Amino acid sequence: MEDINKHALSKPTKLLERIANLEYVSPTIESIEFYNSKYKKEGRQSPYPDLPDEDFVCRRCPLSLWSSTGPRTKDSSQKHISCFCPAQHVETYSTANPDDRHICDGPIIEAIKAQEKLEGGNEE
Repeated sequence: MEDINKHALSKPTKLLERIANLEYVSPTIESIEFYNSKYKKEGRQSPYPDLPDEDFVCRRCPLSLWSSTGPRTKDSSQKHISCFCPAQHVETYSTANPDDRHICDGPIIEAIKAQEKLEGGNEE
């Protein structure tokens, strides 16, 4: 299988602008969606489980730390997905224990910080 992280790096977009305009989506989420679509087009089952709904706030938060690990049981080929929030110090989502977060200050706070950096000319 291709390195899933390479897909996340293939989009030449300005990160601060995406964050400032509340258009950020986790690169891990984007990569998993890309590969799920690729598997579906090829008529194969994806090793990645379904992702949380698009209105799940952590999908769009630049603070969120998404990861995927190998299958949880010996009988399965399905990978496990989880999200950790360093601001709240809590796992906000996992395929084993899905959550339903739709509103959080994290994306807004990060958008304000990004807007301030862009206005100050300090784009990273």
